[in-house]
Amino acid sequence: MEGYTLIWFAELYCSGIPLSSAPLVGPQVPTRGFSTEEILHKAIALFDSAAAVGADSARFVNLAMVGKGRALLDLGEFAAADSAVRGVPIDFVYQLQSSSSTTDDLSFFTLPSQITTGYYRVQDNEGGNGLVWSTDPRTGVVTVDSLTGPMLWPAKYNVDPETGIPDPLTGRPGQSIRLADGLEARLIQAEAALALGNASWLATLNTLRATCVGSAACAPIPGIASNALPALSDPGTSALRLDTLMKERAMWLYLTGHREGDLRRMAHVYNRDPETLWPTGLIDGPAFPPMWTQPNPESNTPYGPDVVFGPDVNEQLRNPLYVGCLDTNP
Repeated sequence: MEGYTLIWFAELYCSGIPLSSAPLVGPQVPTRGFSTEEILHKAIALFDSAAAVGADSARFVNLAMVGKGRALLDLGEFAAADSAVRGVPIDFVYQLQSSSSTTDDLSFFTLPSQITTGYYRVQDNEGGNGLVWSTDPRTGVVTVDSLTGPMLWPAKYNVDPETGIPDPLTGRPGQSIRLADGLEARLIQAEAALALGNASWLATLNTLRATCVGSAACAPIPGIASNALPALSDPGTSALRLDTLMKERAMWLYLTGHREGDLRRMAHVYNRDPETLWPTGLIDGPAFPPMWTQPNPESNTPYGPDVVFGPDVNEQLRNPLYVGCLDTNP
């Protein structure tokens, strides 16, 4: 879990994150800020340690290896990423569990009142660069015409387990969310193959489209129709191949906390212009939902230039070794 926490630091925040510790006894031990690359290497070391200590549990070894593969992918170390996840079976799933209480849950998908008041919503083709989420069966995005008109709601974690139908207005306390699985392991291998010039990337993606449907363990939403995901064709150029692969990752891993890391990797590993990746131009309603800060972005105001979370003011006040972001590059 510590290794995954470091991955999220590396994928979401600017370079220069401190890793201060708070022992059970004694004062907090501050650290300097570590670069994104240093954070990822620390995560890899933790995953290697976890795999060694937990070698008697295939479940925990697989969890560690998917995490390691993800960190190596973020570093652009494709052959090593492929090697890390090669032994993870396609039916492996590790779920983060949530309490059914109102004080200890993953409230993103358990509190329908927040959905109906507009806290969480989806926008297709956002800022010109966004993907179209609502037409892909892997995302569970639905439109509730009677309440919202064209507004799109995320309902991946509000799927009726009996019918397989997403229902954004029905809270499901106690719902779990995937942290890692065999599906992600194969997606890591597909990206590694593409980056290394191996044509197997397309066959891997098409195998997932053919098998991770219905009641298969790797299906992100139960009940995806077997004919809903026709086979992909080779788009013919390296740029379009990367677009295809990253779109597949986005749809398969929707609402699992991977997209920002993928966008940053496209920028700093594949040298894509950030202006072609993150939303640009003016915000077109619906505006971003509230993020617990005021004022909230409004329609017809420009998207800002930031692509990462910035420095922590409280950490700067308490940690004399922390100097803020080393840089705010993707």
